Amino acid sequence: MSAAGADKTVIDCRRRGRGFYFHGGESAACRVRGFKVIGGRGVGESRVGGGIYCNSSEPSIASCTIDDCSTRRGGGIFCVDASPTLQDCKISNCRADDAGGGIFCRNASPSMTNCIIRSNDADEGGGALWCEEASFPTVTNSSFLENNSGYRGGGIYCSTSSLPVFSECTIVGNSSQYSGGALYCNYSGAHLTNCTLADNEARVGGGIRCFGGEVTLINCILENRAPEEIDLMAASAWITYSNIQGGWTGEGNIDADSRFCDAGCGELKDPRLASDSPCLGTGRDGADMGAWGRGCESPVANTSTLLRVPANYPTLMDALDAVCYGDTILMAPGTYLESELSIPPVDLVITSWNPLDPETVAQTVIDGGGEDVLVYPPARPIVTSRLMGMTITGGGRGITCSGSSPRISNCRIVGNSSDDGGGGVAQFGGGAKLVDCWIAGNSSDERDGGGVYSGGTMELICCTISGNHAAFSGGGVGGGGNATLIDCEIVENTADFYGGGMEFYYSGGTLERCTIRGNRATRRGGGIHCDTGSPELINCTITMNNAGEGGGLYCYRSSPYVRGCIIAENSSGEGGGLYSYNNSSPSIRNCTFVDNSASLRGGGIYGGWASWPHVRSSVLWGNTPEQVYNDPDTLGVPTLEYCDIQGGYTGQGNISTSPLLVEWMGFRFLPNPIDRWIGDTFTPRSRCIDAGDPSDEDAVSDWHPLWPMRYANGSRADIGSYGGPDNAGWLLRSGCD
Repeated sequence: MSAAGADKTVIDCRRRGRGFYFHGGESAACRVRGFKVIGGRGVGESRVGGGIYCNSSEPSIASCTIDDCSTRRGGGIFCVDASPTLQDCKISNCRADDAGGGIFCRNASPSMTNCIIRSNDADEGGGALWCEEASFPTVTNSSFLENNSGYRGGGIYCSTSSLPVFSECTIVGNSSQYSGGALYCNYSGAHLTNCTLADNEARVGGGIRCFGGEVTLINCILENRAPEEIDLMAASAWITYSNIQGGWTGEGNIDADSRFCDAGCGELKDPRLASDSPCLGTGRDGADMGAWGRGCESPVANTSTLLRVPANYPTLMDALDAVCYGDTILMAPGTYLESELSIPPVDLVITSWNPLDPETVAQTVIDGGGEDVLVYPPARPIVTSRLMGMTITGGGRGITCSGSSPRISNCRIVGNSSDDGGGGVAQFGGGAKLVDCWIAGNSSDERDGGGVYSGGTMELICCTISGNHAAFSGGGVGGGGNATLIDCEIVENTADFYGGGMEFYYSGGTLERCTIRGNRATRRGGGIHCDTGSPELINCTITMNNAGEGGGLYCYRSSPYVRGCIIAENSSGEGGGLYSYNNSSPSIRNCTFVDNSASLRGGGIYGGWASWPHVRSSVLWGNTPEQVYNDPDTLGVPTLEYCDIQGGYTGQGNISTSPLLVEWMGFRFLPNPIDRWIGDTFTPRSRCIDAGDPSDEDAVSDWHPLWPMRYANGSRADIGSYGGPDNAGWLLRSGCD
């Protein structure tokens, strides 16, 4: 026991060893009080316990500080087969190369009361606390603040049948580079009562991520930075009388602003509750939710401010350092050589003088000088961050969205290059929305997504994605997220392997009223490549794309739903329009395959091994060397019904007569709707009219002001892309004007 306390009684290990080593069966009668251990380092082959090592012991440690210690595991304290008692202790600025930056527990059950574990770091997991092999720590009235993990569990990591119990704890401001900002459970559990988990961040599960096992929360508050507060996989959560941002089913649960006393400007400063907080008195049996209860009459108010660059702040970085909720940064025209700009997770607008003026957008430039330009870190779903009317160029990656959902509009994202996917824009969790953006001339030099990498649920509307390149797949757009693209143009992109225009990899997603033109992949899927992905393609035009296989569309273990699309003038070695292979069952409805070519087989459609394309109410005409080819040595066979196929094809309702395709009033490959003279040639009405699947009806079947004049027919679906239940979508084209 020290006489002067931890502030004045310092054990400086100078990186040569640790402060204390308990390994002789010490009981609670062995007491350490009032010391500060700094500069500790784990020694020996195991390299564990930078500050304190407890092995098969139960010492009592009180009013101690462990600071600036490091080792492989347990940067501050390492416990194995031990149950120490920690009271009024601080563990800060410690680091583990592997796991447990603050504390590491293996088959250990420490008791912690009134402790602070702050600003610790671990490469693998458990920035503050790591529990494994049936560890059962009990933690009361303690704080886990601003710890970091390079992978999982920014605050706490639990695995292999461990079950920590937390009561009246604050777990705030911790971060994980991948998942579980506050807590990660791997085949283990956790029990939390009256705890506040806030402002923790991760790409997945900003608050809690659980893979196997079970978590229980009672009277807790979760307000964190990620698309979701809790992410479960093969796991369960029992949550009652808690405030969960985004909502959670359970008795007494609410979804409301907790009204913290001081939310700060992206960093929570005071997690106590204002007197009008919905969390006061609404817990179980009338208790408060959260750790600290009422602490002020009303939250600290913030006034929105206009920050001018460079008039008020010389650089964008300077302005970002000063922003708070509701602020606007107004950028004057000019070229700003700035990079690694982290956008605070607050409601914020960054805009040029006139984001609707293309000249202003082109003149307001942020140039990354070879480094990543803008980074949006994880943010709460209710945070609205907007970027408007800027040119982002010269990266590294142009824009990175990590567990965040910014709104980006009227921007030019050009000339960026990344080694790690998404040269222009990359989404890792979250759901960014891009509107009226030009994404061009970007590259992914080693991975996917030359223009855009979608690893979330991003949405692109009225965007042009042009001239991008990926070294692997997805020249224009790649990745495994469920992207939605509406009224977009994906043109003249390239990929060295798969998906010159776009790739859907283990994902769904939607393309609606999009143009996929002139893209190229060396191997598969010149326009679109689906690998274990089943997107929806509606009213799209897929033309003039090229690949070794599947010039327009390639399906591998995929079953996309393609409706009302034009697939024309594509080329490849096999499967000029569509190549279907290996347990793929694409569903094709009301499409037009015309003038596609293959140097070997399957100009229109190639049915490969274990493939069952199902085609209805579609036109296949003018494709070479044949309309449909089915590999005779493989399982599966294409099914075509109510189609118009040049040369004929066995199937119910099929016909084989010229569809008489014309271009009329901007509609290409339109079956001639009426008897009429075209020059000196009389052209009769196409037999494709009212000849599609009789169980389907045209959404627009009679005269419409946006259809060609006198285009009138019955309600039965027509054959081809302008018939069927989705034909009204063609009337919505040019929706970006």
